[in-house]
Amino acid sequence: MAVSSDRIDILLTTVSTQTTKHPADTMTPTTGVSNQVNKSYFWATDDRQGWNYTEYFSFFNDFDRSDENGKYSEMTIVSLLVLVSFIINFGLTCFFLFKHELRNHQHVYTMCLMLSSIIFLPVALMVGISRLSPFGWMYGMFGCQTVLFLILSTAFIKIWLMTLVSFDRYLKVNRQQKYHLGPKLVAALSVTAWIVPLIVLAVLVYPNSETKEIMMGYGNITICTVAFKWHPMLPQALLHFGGLFVFMYILPITIMIVCYSRIMVKLNKSAASLKKHSSVKFPSTPKTTAARTRSNIRKKRVTLILIAIMVIFFLMWTPLFVMLGWITLDMQSNTYYLSSRWIIGQICMLIMNTTIEPFLYSFTSNKVRTEIRRAIRRIFHTKPSNSITLDETSTVPSTES
Repeated sequence: MAVSSDRIDILLTTVSTQTTKHPADTMTPTTGVSNQVNKSYFWATDDRQGWNYTEYFSFFNDFDRSDENGKYSEMTIVSLLVLVSFIINFGLTCFFLFKHELRNHQHVYTMCLMLSSIIFLPVALMVGISRLSPFGWMYGMFGCQTVLFLILSTAFIKIWLMTLVSFDRYLKVNRQQKYHLGPKLVAALSVTAWIVPLIVLAVLVYPNSETKEIMMGYGNITICTVAFKWHPMLPQALLHFGGLFVFMYILPITIMIVCYSRIMVKLNKSAASLKKHSSVKFPSTPKTTAARTRSNIRKKRVTLILIAIMVIFFLMWTPLFVMLGWITLDMQSNTYYLSSRWIIGQICMLIMNTTIEPFLYSFTSNKVRTEIRRAIRRIFHTKPSNSITLDETSTVPSTES
């Protein structure tokens, strides 16, 4: 079998879940190994990384599916989610930019989150479109590298921006006057949350991702894949994943848990102190009773918001790292269970996360809610209500978020 510089022809096109690490030593070349075939794994000779005859995981395409119509359902779901998310994120980004009252350092994190979503959404749509191609990946090697890079980098940028939001809220609530993040520091931290993941993932993704052109019975197909340099003593794939797991998941989520836990403790202490002080100094009157009721409502609302942030973080981001670990271990243990359909499912979850984020991090601000209500009233020519609003991230009534 000849191997050219621009194409690798392979004899065994799919991998059975029962194969060994080196099937070339135990199997004769065929095109149908058994009924148990993973349509997302392919074997090929690798001259670039030094793996010799090894397996490749197709990240965004699978072939010879029993449910060929399923790819149209996948594309439809991805397209609808992208459309809804884009409308929400683009609309709110324009609203923040055109509203002078909201163009301040306190909303930098929120705008950065929405900007990362706007960058991610076209990439997700590209992946969905590629699923429809019978010949696999459509965008070449640079497109493969860039798509993997942008999916991971925007995800990790979001994670660290959400971590900065939790730390900023902690300082605001628990260290009101002692510490303060000014406009320059907020801008510097936001830029750092972008630059560090971009540099780390550029170094990691671009040298180790590539496309493979594979000969099948009905023609050539192309897959987008990742292959780390092989070393007999140093499993680079495990080392890279371990580093990402610690610095992009364990560390941020630990900071978020500590910050939001301290905020909830502070709110409970403040509410208890206010109740004790008011009950001793002021007799029970309709006015004091209403004030206590508003305080309890605010505390419950803030607690629910913080719990929702953490629950959604776990639900949306934990599967990403489970999937990355699964890809690494699946190839190390020769099980070959993972399918590229799981990648599409994870992309759908990330898109849903981009839809939820603006509501969690924008509408918790009294200032944002007030401006949105004003805009809605101007559109529908309604009169303002007399309801009292409180800042959700402070322990006292405030007009600024």
